[in-house]
Amino acid sequence: MLSRSRLTRRRAIHGGSDGNPAANDVPSEPREADTTAARARGAGLVLIADDTFDTRELYDLYLTRCGFSVLTVADGEAAVQTALESRPDVIILDFSMPRVDGIAATKRLKEHALTRHIPVIMVTGFPHQATQCSALESGAAAFLTKPCLPEDLGATVRRLLDRGVTDVASVAELLRLERDMCMDCVAAKLTIDLECVIAAVEALGKTITVDQTLSRCTVCGQTRWVLSLAK
Repeated sequence: MLSRSRLTRRRAIHGGSDGNPAANDVPSEPREADTTAARARGAGLVLIADDTFDTRELYDLYLTRCGFSVLTVADGEAAVQTALESRPDVIILDFSMPRVDGIAATKRLKEHALTRHIPVIMVTGFPHQATQCSALESGAAAFLTKPCLPEDLGATVRRLLDRGVTDVASVAELLRLERDMCMDCVAAKLTIDLECVIAAVEALGKTITVDQTLSRCTVCGQTRWVLSLAK
């Protein structure tokens, strides 16, 4: 399991006793200060989970050059733990990994309230329709087949981030027009997933105040936690 800076990674490449970078002793968890700084600097925080070092390195280098901040881990268990700690904007998972594979990791991420809204890109060397269906059914937002060019992966990351920005703007505009709506009704009016509404409200809360009160929803009439922008 790893999440490390480029300097640490370079030392591991040149200093490994057996020539295998993955065999070096590295911290299992990202340092909080590094994660916070990375999120502030980059165009978005991307978590990559792949058990092949060269693949992690290739995608890390490309996405970093594109302005993203990147965390890397080597298996699905580490991906889930790091996602809960660091709250990335997009998660890239290899389909086949030791300990916990991409499908199981995606299901666990979608079951947790802190990570269910984060889009997951599944990457695999098995270009079978059944594999793609399994990935999408587990909650993945996109499916890419290896060999996957870094440019294609970067374009998919940008598309998912752009969609998130659009959802935030749509939720904000709806709440400006109508007060005291529950999240289910917001999702229904905008025809987006409930998880997208949750993510949008979380993003809005960083810049403006979103009130959540237990009251009657003005749309469905049921007593629920309703949303409104603070006056």
